[in-house]
Amino acid sequence: QSDWPHIAVYVPQYQRIRIKRSSRFDLIDPHKTNRVFVERLEDLAPRAAMLFRPAMLRDLDHAGCLSGARAIWSQWDGYLKQERGLTLLAELETRGIPLDHAHTSGHASIPDLKRLAEAIQPKVLVPIHTYEPEQFPAHFQAVSLKNDGEWWDVAT
Repeated sequence: QSDWPHIAVYVPQYQRIRIKRSSRFDLIDPHKTNRVFVERLEDLAPRAAMLFRPAMLRDLDHAGCLSGARAIWSQWDGYLKQERGLTLLAELETRGIPLDHAHTSGHASIPDLKRLAEAIQPKVLVPIHTYEPEQFPAHFQAVSLKNDGEWWDVAT
């Protein structure tokens, strides 16, 4: 939510290229007010946390903002044993960036999920990774129950 207090949006080079090629400037227009450019990353780094994608490493190297950085891995550790995970580990090691593991297995309370749903205001809410999806309609609006492995059209 780029309009929340103390939230900034950095658009990585690879995304800027895609936006320019597709003329989809409308995707970044809503974030203009809180957009941060590469030139400010070094200054912000000591007091900021960033949602990171490995494709952003070149940008962050160029910005010179990785000194003292730490990476926090919040996904299943098994992904780090796959090719892309091993590549990421090597890239972090090359830069001297320690990796902390903080996977919580996805557990969230109903009050926390309600706060999230209120903030996002989805048109449709599809419960996943839960043993009791049938309880969601009692707590949330616009719930659509799907079976594991079921595909559905999200454009409708």
